[in-house]
Amino acid sequence: MRMLLFVLAALVVGCASTPPTRAPTWPFRPRHWFGEHMVLPAQTVVPVTGIGRPDTRVTVRGSWGAEAATTVDPAGRWCCDLSTPDQGGPFELVLADGDGEIVLHDVLAGDVWLCSGQSNMVMQVGPGDTSRRGVVDWQREVAAATLPQLRMFTVAKHTANQPADDVEGEWQVASPATAAKLSATAFFFGRELLRHHHQPVGLVVSAWGGTVCQAWTSSRGLAGFPQFAAQVHAVAAAGAAGQRTPQHRPNRPTVLWNAMIAPLVQFPFTGVLWYQGEANRSRAALYAQLFPAMIADWRRGFGRALPFYFVQIAPFRWRDDNDGRTASLREAQAAALSLPDTGMVVTLDCGDPADLHPIQKQVVGERLARLALARHYGEPIACEGPHLLDVQQQGNGLRLCFDPGVRPLVLDAGACGFEVAGEDGRFIAAGACGDGDTIVVQAPGVPQPVCVRYAWSAAPGCSLKNGAGLPAAPFRAGVRAAAGNASAASR
Repeated sequence: MRMLLFVLAALVVGCASTPPTRAPTWPFRPRHWFGEHMVLPAQTVVPVTGIGRPDTRVTVRGSWGAEAATTVDPAGRWCCDLSTPDQGGPFELVLADGDGEIVLHDVLAGDVWLCSGQSNMVMQVGPGDTSRRGVVDWQREVAAATLPQLRMFTVAKHTANQPADDVEGEWQVASPATAAKLSATAFFFGRELLRHHHQPVGLVVSAWGGTVCQAWTSSRGLAGFPQFAAQVHAVAAAGAAGQRTPQHRPNRPTVLWNAMIAPLVQFPFTGVLWYQGEANRSRAALYAQLFPAMIADWRRGFGRALPFYFVQIAPFRWRDDNDGRTASLREAQAAALSLPDTGMVVTLDCGDPADLHPIQKQVVGERLARLALARHYGEPIACEGPHLLDVQQQGNGLRLCFDPGVRPLVLDAGACGFEVAGEDGRFIAAGACGDGDTIVVQAPGVPQPVCVRYAWSAAPGCSLKNGAGLPAAPFRAGVRAAAGNASAASR
């Protein structure tokens, strides 16, 4: 009897140490950005994607009458191309497999913008990790944020050694309960679009503070930059070996593209907003090539030339700015305007030299909206400040010719920020006076100036605007510059 008990005990222990083999579970669900309260791009075809049990039939039905079906592939992935309705809603989206269905409620159809960059895009309407102050009058802004047609999806911060196929996050309806934690720049952009169009606006915010441009660029986009080749190869090799990327190191090339942009490339966004540059400030010459390459890379990844509107970095007193690197970075940002369907917001008048995260985000968001309204939606609205067209010698000064965009050209009485230089290249602060669409600048110590620059410092003032109150961008130009080059320098 004692021996029998011993044998039975041994059998029990053996069974406990060797659990039975179970078939893998395949939860049926869409990708995370297909959720309740989402905004679908209107009047187009959206690839609705997700995971499920291989060889299972999947159907996707919209309450507006559209339906699509597919079969889950051997890797457990599925994709249905669904026709979307006209702008409006709310609608329901029903996703079903052989075991049941998922119903997504309160779905709207409208325009969806991708908002990316670093901490000034991350910064919330209310106090948060990026800014303890929140935006100007944040309590009032939050209290007035009952905007049921404005929705935001914030992508969780992750890095990846190879392109991922999903992101984490959830859609939030703009309201007094949610607005304090929403991206301020994106929120005020969307609010301004709503004010003009009264149609649903979706905002997908995929941003990470303190990150560099090359981290948001794919390996293909960095192919022309040998300085990143070794790092790109190391990241790709780690991905091929199945190694997980350290989440505390977001500034390696490609890792943010892989984790936070690549999963979204099938989604037909209306356009892109970008607010970044400070993290690349020490290498402005490289950024002048890298930033346009990143824009081209994104457009290639998304399969079309998305409108791309970006924010020039704001005034800030950097301790290490004794070589003009911040002004050079602003010039490098403006170089991207040579690409079609791009636009730049100038922030000289709404920054804070003592705060890297200025709190006048209402101005930034509304100026981004101006670009979208004018360039994408075709509304007759001013969206840019004065552009320098030509520089001419006039006696012992220079005459600067502008396209103000909206007249008149407005020069502050103090007229700070202008400098001129002679053949020696030594810039001296200059006085300025307005004359129609031109400005005459001169400095007593420079009898024969040959070049001029404006707002060429880390934290310059702002003394030149147009009749719409939009500021001119920093520029530098010489009398020998062709009109096209002078205009490019000013933009």
